[in-house]
Parts: sequence; structure tokens; C-alpha cells
Amino acid sequence: MIIAVLIIIWGMLMRAFEFGLCVLLALAGLGHLTGTFLFYTAGTDIFVWSLSASAFVFAIVFLHAVRILRPEDALIGNAAIVFSLIWVALAFLFALAEGNPADPRALMHIAASGGLAITALRQRTRCAQGVSKRRS
Repeated sequence: MIIAVLIIIWGMLMRAFEFGLCVLLALAGLGHLTGTFLFYTAGTDIFVWSLSASAFVFAIVFLHAVRILRPEDALIGNAAIVFSLIWVALAFLFALAEGNPADPRALMHIAASGGLAITALRQRTRCAQGVSKRRS
């Protein structure tokens, strides 16, 4: 009985942690979007690329929110993992291009996206194990 309660509490904490990472990434995306409008001239190529990067961040947040609510959906889970890892790589490349691998703007994106990718991978692995146990 106590173990069952602890498992339920752990699941609730993990879900809250994952939603917290989604909020952190959404805040980073809002910062990116704000910077796009403040520092780039509308209609320029850099403005459009920066705007598309913000949209990519919000798509990742949406994928992870849906993944958390629908853990059995393998397609959404796999897409969330792949796109999060792509964003981690792009944020790191941005930091290198800026000449500062410890750029806090990039680190916020890397930490949130990387954390979401890890938790999504953990969830996918656990769901796959559950499916293989049910089939045998």
C-alpha cells in the first residue's frame, strides 16, 4: 500500500517537473520572440529566421505538453525527443557562433530542451517496456 502511494506521488512529481520544463522553455521562447521584435527590423531575413526559431520552440513546448498528457502516444513522444535534441544542437551552435559557449540565453534553451528530451526518452522507454510485457 505504501509503495503504491509513493509510486503515485513520484509520478505526480515527475509530471509537475516536466510541465515546469515546458514553462521554462516557453519563457525562453517568449524571450526569443521579444528579442526578435526589439532588435531586428521587420521583414529582414534575420527577423524571419528568428521568428521561425521562436515558432519552433513553441511547437516543441506544445509537443511535450501533449506528450505528458498522452504518454501512450509513441509518435508524439518520438517527435518530441527528436525535435528537442535538434533544438539543443541549434542552441549550442548559436552559443558557439556568439563566441560564448556559456551564453545564458543558449543555456536556458539547452537545459529545458535537454531535460524534456531526457524525460521523454525515459517515458518512451518505460512505455515500450510496458507494451513488451503485455505482449508476452
